[in-house]
Amino acid sequence: MLAGLLLIAVPLLLHWLFRRPHREEPWGAMGILRRALERRSRRLRLETWLLLAVRMLMVAAAVLAFARPTRSLSTGVARNAAPTQRILIVDASLSMSSRERGASALEQARLAARRIVDAAGPGDAFRVLRIGPGAEPPAVIRLWSTDPAAVMAELERLPQTDGRGRPEAALEQALAWLDEAAPARPAETIVLSDFQESNWRPSGAAEMRIAELLQAIGRQSRLVLAPFGDRQVDNLALTELDVREPLVRRGQTATLAARIVRFGDPASGAIPVEARVNGVLAGVAQLESDAGGEAFVELPVRFDESGPIAVELALPEDLVPRDDRIRRVVQVRDRVRVLLVDPAGLSRDAARPSDYLRLALAPPGVADGPAGGLYELRTTTDASLLQADLAAHDIVVLCSVPRVTPTEAAALSRFVERGGGLIVGASRSIDAESFNQELLRDGAGPLPGRLVQWIEQPSQAEPLTFLPSTHSIAEPFLGNPDAGLETTRVWEHLRIDAGESPVLIALSNGDPALVEKPFGQGRCVVSGVAFDGAGTNWPVWPSFLPLVQELAAHLVAASDPAPVLAGEPLEFPFAGPGRFDLSLPDGTVQPRLAPPAETPRPVRIAETAVAGIYELRRVDAAPAAGAEGSRPADAAPPGVLRGAVNPDTSESRIERLDPVQLQSLLGRTPHRIDAAWQPAAVADIDPSSIVDDVSHWLFATLLLLAAVEAALVLRLGWGLAILAGTGAGVLTAALAGPIAGAIAGLAMAGGMTALPRIVGRRVWMR
Repeated sequence: MLAGLLLIAVPLLLHWLFRRPHREEPWGAMGILRRALERRSRRLRLETWLLLAVRMLMVAAAVLAFARPTRSLSTGVARNAAPTQRILIVDASLSMSSRERGASALEQARLAARRIVDAAGPGDAFRVLRIGPGAEPPAVIRLWSTDPAAVMAELERLPQTDGRGRPEAALEQALAWLDEAAPARPAETIVLSDFQESNWRPSGAAEMRIAELLQAIGRQSRLVLAPFGDRQVDNLALTELDVREPLVRRGQTATLAARIVRFGDPASGAIPVEARVNGVLAGVAQLESDAGGEAFVELPVRFDESGPIAVELALPEDLVPRDDRIRRVVQVRDRVRVLLVDPAGLSRDAARPSDYLRLALAPPGVADGPAGGLYELRTTTDASLLQADLAAHDIVVLCSVPRVTPTEAAALSRFVERGGGLIVGASRSIDAESFNQELLRDGAGPLPGRLVQWIEQPSQAEPLTFLPSTHSIAEPFLGNPDAGLETTRVWEHLRIDAGESPVLIALSNGDPALVEKPFGQGRCVVSGVAFDGAGTNWPVWPSFLPLVQELAAHLVAASDPAPVLAGEPLEFPFAGPGRFDLSLPDGTVQPRLAPPAETPRPVRIAETAVAGIYELRRVDAAPAAGAEGSRPADAAPPGVLRGAVNPDTSESRIERLDPVQLQSLLGRTPHRIDAAWQPAAVADIDPSSIVDDVSHWLFATLLLLAAVEAALVLRLGWGLAILAGTGAGVLTAALAGPIAGAIAGLAMAGGMTALPRIVGRRVWMR
C-alpha cells in the first residue's frame, strides 16, 4: 500500500509535461508586458510551487490514509523530564472474559499494562487498581512502586473475576490517591477496560457519579482510556439453577431445573447440558436452541451420598466461558431430625399434644419399612428443653407449650439463627405475653408476629375454614377444593398480628393460620390453629398430614445454603468454636477461626470474586466448658460445610461503549482514547502491537488540503490565509486548549485576508 507514495510524482510530472511553450516575437507593446510580468514573476512562481506542493501532499495523505497507519499505545505514555506517578486501573469483571480471536479482553489489557510499565522511565512510580465486584476496589498495588519487575509480576497474577464490575469504587480510590500524590510530580491515570455499558453507564445517579469522577481525575492527571473487546458478542449463559424437590434424600432422584438465556445470536441447534455431582458426571440433557430468547432444561440426578453435595451444570464453552457454568449446594439427608416438645406435668396415660404430629410425620408402617421413615422423631417436655441437644435436630416443635423462659427463648433463638426450623403451636392455655416478650422482642426475635389472644366462637356460629393458598406447602391441594384444605373446620384459634411477615395459610375471616419469618439462617412458623384438636377438626382431617409434611420440608429446605453471586459475602452457619480450613475454587486453602461460643455469629467469607464451590472443613474444635472432650450443647457436629458462588450474569449481555459514548462521559475534560487492540491470535500476541489508528487524522488533513488547493486556484491570498489560520490554530490548541486554538486560527485567517486592504494590494502582491 505504501508503494502508492510514488504517485506523489504525478503532479510534478504533469506540471513539467504541460508547460506552455513560448517563443520570442518582437513586438512594440511587448516591452510594456515584459516589465509587468517581471513585477509579478515572484508571486507567480510562489503560487505555482505552492500549488504543486499542496497537490503532492494531497496524494501522500490519501495514500497514507488508505494504508491505515497506527501508533503504539506505549508511545502514548507521557514522557516527562520528572518521574511520573501512574495509576493503572485494570478491569477484571466478567465481561472482560469474552474471547475474541484467541485472547480474552483481560489478557489484552494485562499485556497492554505490562507494556506501559516496561516503557516507563527511570523513577516512574505505579499503583494498580482492579475493577471487579464488591463495593471496595481491590488494590493490587497499594503503595507507589518504582520496581517495574514487581509491578509486572502483580499484573501477571491479576485474576479474572466473575462478578459485575463497579468502576465508581475504583475511580474514587484513584481520585483519593491523586489527592495524596506529590504535587510537584506529573500524574497519569490509565483505564484499561472493555467499558461494558451496564457498568459504565448505569441508570440514575450512578452514571452521573462515574462522569464526575472521570472528569475530576482528568483535571488532576493525564487521563488515558484504553478500550478492549468487540462492541457486541454473541453469548449463551446459565442464569438460574433450582432443585424441584424441597427436600432431597440419599438414594433418591431429584430434578435439577436450569434457565438458559441467549444474548445476541449464538449458535443454534442441539446443545448438551452436563450435570456433575461433586465433580462426577451424573447426566446429560440436550437443549434444542434457536437464535433468541431463553430456554429451560430439566435433568434427573440421583444422589447416593448425604451431606452438602456440590451440583454443577455446564454448557459447552463459547465466547464468554465464565457464565457457562452454574453451581448449587444441595443438602442431601438420610433423616430429618424433629424434636417434639410437650408441656410438662401430663400424666403417663394422658393424650399428648404431639400425638397427631407424630402420626403425621411418621405414619405407622412407614418408619418400620425397609428404607425407614424420613423423619426421626424425639419427644421431650418444656421442663427438659434446655437439656436437649438442639443442634442435633433440624426442626423443633413447641406443641401447646404455654410459656417460655428467657433462657429457653435464648436457646431457641440461637437454634433458628444457625439454620434450624422452629414451629410454635397454639393452645387454649398459651401465655401470649410470655412469647411476645421473650421470642418477639419488638421484632428483634424469631417470632413472626404478635400473639394477641385465643378466640372462642359460639358453637352455633359458622366455623372458619382454610383459604386456598399458592404457597408451596399447599401444592398438594392446588386445583382440588375437595382435597381437605378448604373443608377444614376451625371454631377456635389464636389471633396473630402478622405485620409484614408472610402468611402461608389464612383463615376465611382473614386471620393468619400459619405465618413465618426468616431469622438468621433459619425460619420460625407460628400456627394459629392447635395441633392437638382444640377447637378444630384439623388433626383428624385429610389436610393435616400433607400440610404438616410440606411445612416440615419447607423449613428444612429453607436452611439449605443458598448460592450467592460473585462479589456478595458468603455466610456459613455457626458451627461451634474451633479452627477451620477454607478451600477456595482455585484449590488454595486458607485457615479460618470460628467465633467463640459466647458470640454465635456465622462464618463470613467476604472475598468471593471468583465463582465456584467454597468449602469450610473443620480441623479441630475447642472443648466445651465442663467435661473434657465434650462439646457445647448447641454446637454442630464436626463435618464439612459448602457454599456456591455463581457468576453475575448481568454482564452476560456484552454491550460496550464506543468512543462517542465515552466522550459523553468526559465532556470537555482533557483526555485521550486509544482504540482497542485486536490481536490476530493469542500465539501472535505482541504487546508492542497495542496501537491507535490515525487514518482518520490523515483523511481530515486530505480534506483540509483540498480546501487549500481550491482556494489557491481561485486566489493566492485565500489559500495562504487558510494555511496560516490552520497552523496558528493547531499550535495554539496544543499550548492553550481547543477553544483558544479555534479563536487563534480564525483571527489569523481573518488577518491574512484583511492584510491587502491594510498595506495595499500592490504591496501585498509584490
